[in-house]
Amino acid sequence: MKLRKLSALLLTLCCAVMLGSCKVTETATTTTAVPSKNTIQPAVLTQEESNLLELLDVQQPMLFDYSVEGASGYRVEIFTLQDGAWQPSGGSTSPIDEPDLRGRIALTFGEDGQFAGVAFQDESGVSRISQDPETSAFLSHASTSAADPIEIVLDEPIALWAYYGEQEAAASTTAYFPDHALQNPQEIQSDFAQLITITFAAAG
Repeated sequence: MKLRKLSALLLTLCCAVMLGSCKVTETATTTTAVPSKNTIQPAVLTQEESNLLELLDVQQPMLFDYSVEGASGYRVEIFTLQDGAWQPSGGSTSPIDEPDLRGRIALTFGEDGQFAGVAFQDESGVSRISQDPETSAFLSHASTSAADPIEIVLDEPIALWAYYGEQEAAASTTAYFPDHALQNPQEIQSDFAQLITITFAAAG
């Protein structure tokens, strides 16, 4: 219960930014980068945002900023690897009412690095969903995430994060980057694997 409450608070705090004032600025201590149009990228935090995150004694979230034009909505999906193929295991869909939208996505994780929740922020406010981590305990694990700006192509999924769990501590894990894992699930040999994608839907 404590972890769930902290995660909810963390999701709210890390998405509390002034989107309307987002622009590239430079000071002596901070640099805030805004993604180009139709781009999603790892967020660059202001000093104030970094200070907020340091107040909470939980694993820091993974943040992505995006800017998209002409989308009617977006869908975040969670996939679990089964028999060499990705199978849907959860997600959330939200409409987009603005023709030109900027927003932030925050992913949070449990103590063992497994996915625990996702929050979304845009001009309409903040929403979030949570998920109970996989009940199996993994003695070793690894994860990867998108590290560079990615062009948003409407109706095409973008892989943001991948997790690999092993039941043996000495097991060797090949932690593929999310885009490779999305396209080549048959190459993954881990005991457990999970993937998170976002898809921006075209209007009409």
